[in-house]
Amino acid sequence: MQSAQSLARRPRLFPPPLTLLATACVLLVSVPAFAEGEHFWSELPDAPLPEEPRLDTLVSSLADRVSPAVINIDVTYGAGGGSGSSSGSRGQGSGFLITASGYALTNHHVITGAKEIRVTLSDDRTFPARVIGSDESTDVALIQLDGAPELPFLPLGDSEKLPVGEWVVAIGNPLGLRSTVTVGIVSAKGRRDLRPSARRFYSNFIQTDASINPGNSGGPLLNLRGEVIGINTAINRLGQGIGFAIPVNMVKTILPALKDRGFVRRSWMGIRIQELDGALSKSFGVPSRGGALVTDVVSDGPGAAAGLLPGDVVMRFDGRPVRTSEELPWLASTAGVGRSVPVQVWRNGRRKTVKLALVAMPDQSAPAGLDRATPVEAKLGSDLGLDVKDAKGRDGVGAVLVKMAPTSPAHSSGLEEGDVVVQVGSTDVENAAEFYKALETSDGVVRLRIRRQDATFFFAFESR
Repeated sequence: MQSAQSLARRPRLFPPPLTLLATACVLLVSVPAFAEGEHFWSELPDAPLPEEPRLDTLVSSLADRVSPAVINIDVTYGAGGGSGSSSGSRGQGSGFLITASGYALTNHHVITGAKEIRVTLSDDRTFPARVIGSDESTDVALIQLDGAPELPFLPLGDSEKLPVGEWVVAIGNPLGLRSTVTVGIVSAKGRRDLRPSARRFYSNFIQTDASINPGNSGGPLLNLRGEVIGINTAINRLGQGIGFAIPVNMVKTILPALKDRGFVRRSWMGIRIQELDGALSKSFGVPSRGGALVTDVVSDGPGAAAGLLPGDVVMRFDGRPVRTSEELPWLASTAGVGRSVPVQVWRNGRRKTVKLALVAMPDQSAPAGLDRATPVEAKLGSDLGLDVKDAKGRDGVGAVLVKMAPTSPAHSSGLEEGDVVVQVGSTDVENAAEFYKALETSDGVVRLRIRRQDATFFFAFESR
């Protein structure tokens, strides 16, 4: 049991009138004992918002309570650090404490390549800090302040329960202006088609109109209960009132690995996938929207061993529905190396479940792809407004798309000149003649499997 003096140093999480609730919350956020792999951060129980007469009063009270746990991060980079910064250059970012012992969260891009990190608190105390773990693929980093006494910290919330339209507060150090508070709403959730960094490939951003600027990176996005529901990480430089935060539930998934190992050891299915559009869903006869279309199965990988095939549509993974293709890589990568999980697919008009043994993700360097054939002038040799010729290159198999009519359905589907068609419907094609012959059996919807450089995709479009 901790002393009253120790508890008094904790940050107040609610206004004074809520004495009973505040006492319960303070006890809850005491640093828990944890075994390796368990969470070491704090969370609040479900409870209604405090009764406040005005939003501005509530935000003011919240900012006063949580600001002591928001930190300013000054970084001196070594060679090649800080997104290409030169040796000895400096940068700034934000972060926030999640334990009294000085563990704090920020962005990977803030601390990568750091030679020295110094953290300044809202009361102007400064401490050196070191990187405990970092994950480039989610842009999340865990650091720890050295030599700090017991510190105020913030509880982590549940970003899955966050509704669009809810009020949120961002706190950080934009443009070097410490302890800046902005307020707005959640504008949207599940923004997966954004790539603030070309190297980041797991994204599910919360969009907010709370003002976020350079220097806010790594700071908290909070709900009105004072819980962190995201890490501010990106802005749209072409617009105002459009900022993005990493959902805290995604962060909590990888936090134990960052603390215990310093990096995330991801599991791997050994397949390549793409999104299903309406025409593709119709061509495969998928009974409902959603799922991830398998375009390639890596030889000798877990997917091949489980019997997955190109053209399978993954509907469920480890008991969870796959609503979009962007969800599957995250589910698979965090399921755990060595686990055997059920994977439900749609194949040939019926559902099929296979057992897939996950392994560690290998080097992500892309394999050497096919040489792209050079398009040549040709007549449009099909009623679909496209023309092909025999493929040439490393394997010489398939039909190269050499020309498309701009108004053709093939052009509108996303096909490109130079794509190598290897399958029409369920029929493999090795040359142009087989391509045209296979087209004759297409009825209503044409589905093509193509190779484009080092990747494979499916496309489908109405033939009339």
